[in-house]
Amino acid sequence: IFIYFGVKKKRLKIPHMLVGCALYMAAIILTLGLMWVFQWGVLKAYPHYTNFYSSNFYNVGYYVLAIVGIALTVFTLLFSRLIEKFSFESLLAGALLITLSLLIVMKIFVPTGAYIFYAPLLFALSTYIYFFVKDIKFKKKPFLYGMGQIAVLILPLGMWILFVYTLFIVFSFIIPYASAIFVTLFFPFLIPFHRYLNEINKNLGLAISTFLLVLGLFLAHLSSSYNEERPLDTELMYAVNADQEKAYWASEHRFLDEWNSQYINAEARELFDGLEPFRARDMWFEETEYLEQETGTIEIISDSVASNERHVTVHILPSESTNSFDLLIPTSQLTHINDRPTNEGRSFNGLRYHAPDSNGVKLNLIVGLEEELSFSISERKLGLPAEFMAHPKPSFIIHGPGSTSNTIQVVKSFSFD
Repeated sequence: IFIYFGVKKKRLKIPHMLVGCALYMAAIILTLGLMWVFQWGVLKAYPHYTNFYSSNFYNVGYYVLAIVGIALTVFTLLFSRLIEKFSFESLLAGALLITLSLLIVMKIFVPTGAYIFYAPLLFALSTYIYFFVKDIKFKKKPFLYGMGQIAVLILPLGMWILFVYTLFIVFSFIIPYASAIFVTLFFPFLIPFHRYLNEINKNLGLAISTFLLVLGLFLAHLSSSYNEERPLDTELMYAVNADQEKAYWASEHRFLDEWNSQYINAEARELFDGLEPFRARDMWFEETEYLEQETGTIEIISDSVASNERHVTVHILPSESTNSFDLLIPTSQLTHINDRPTNEGRSFNGLRYHAPDSNGVKLNLIVGLEEELSFSISERKLGLPAEFMAHPKPSFIIHGPGSTSNTIQVVKSFSFD
């Protein structure tokens, strides 16, 4: 209906609509490309951000301004001059067609999230159908036309602006593209608005977007350092391999900081199998003095054969000081755990228990008749061994969240015929 009345009233031109489609697609692609550059540049300049979950430092809100500035700069550079050369309503129509396509894709893959597109898009289409039918034009009735643009812009601002902020707070520099995508959704609705800015000054839109970008980066830089008010997250673990009687300082952080680097003198992260015997993890680590730790036990309660299968019941009793533990079992030995089939696509099955019962855990397993049954238990205990803490932690550094932070982890293996 929108295209029908637009073409009939000679307000829309198909070639110009195709230009609008192409420009909007180019704007989305260019914005996402610049997000990669933005992500790389910020983390290169402030590597300590990566110590935080999703690289989400205390000043993350300021970077939302920078993201908006980058996206609007792309929009302005692509659309500003062409609004004068082409029918801006046709450019808008082409961009809205791309938005409609995004709506269809989202409806297929994220049906519960597609509603956020419905109201703004339908209201915009309805408004322009009314303008076409009543022959309301920008030059004939600028005030009425302008009020219509404000009304069209209010819905996406009210429904989407929080998504721009929230998505970056949640994913931050790990996935900055999610927030940027929502900014690009505003582009079609800004085309008529930009027409008004051009009437005032053709460089006004670029000046506003550049100001937002510079302001966001400047404010973020002012609060980019860590101190007692904005302490740095650190990570340090005392990893013990009870079978080999070896111990290591280890950290999964991307970079070492001035505190944990006093315990780990390594040139680079390497694959470390001290936590999970069946899978190595990329970590910083260095061998240190071994301190024997209390470990849990695993015993077989029952072992029988039925229907050409071996049925085994095991009892896992972690040590009293254990806060959580992982039980690791090679997949090749198992077909079922507690009547549930195992994942044959993995090299091992892992079960994690938090705040385990003091009486332990019982599991019913079905294994191959000829297989040797083996387990590894990885127990976590809060805190680090006080006798080895030669370097006090500064007040501007705190232990970050996670199972590999401020913990003693003990790995022990058990085998049964």
